[in-house]
Amino acid sequence: MSIEQEQAQRAESLSNAVRGTMEEFSTKPQPTNPKHRHPRNGSSEIDDARGALSEAILETARWRLEKAEQFPSETRNTRAAELLRRIAASVTDVPDDLMRRYSEAWHDETASQTSETQSVLLRDIGFRSASAIATTLVEHLMEHVDDARLDPDRG
Repeated sequence: MSIEQEQAQRAESLSNAVRGTMEEFSTKPQPTNPKHRHPRNGSSEIDDARGALSEAILETARWRLEKAEQFPSETRNTRAAELLRRIAASVTDVPDDLMRRYSEAWHDETASQTSETQSVLLRDIGFRSASAIATTLVEHLMEHVDDARLDPDRG
C-alpha cells in the first residue's frame, strides 16, 4: 500500500470516528443552568448562547470534514474537525460572565462584526489557531468585539 493510500485510509477512519462522535454529541441535550432563566420562555439566555455557540462550532467541524473528503491529502482538515468537536464539548465550561458578554455581543450594534469574526476564528482553528477550549475561543472573540466597539471603523 502506498503512503498516499495509507494517509487516505487513516484520514477516512479518523473522519468516520469524528463524524460519529459529533453526531452523538449534537443529539445530546445541552446542560442548562437553572439560575439564569430567561423571562420570556423559561430558558436561560446564557444556555441559549451556549447552544448557539456549540452548534456554530459543530457546523464548522462538519464543514472541515467535507473539506477532508474533498482534499484527502490535506490532513489538517480532519484534525481541525476533531479539535472543533472537543472545543464544542467544552462550551459548558465557559464561565457564565463570559457567556453573558458573548450573548450581549449578538444583540447590540456589534452583532454583524461578532458574526463575521466568529466565522473567521472558527475556520482558523486547526490551521492558524490552536485554541483548544471554548473559553479561549470566546475570550479571543470578545477581544475582537471590544476592539470593534472602541474603533468602529476597524470592523
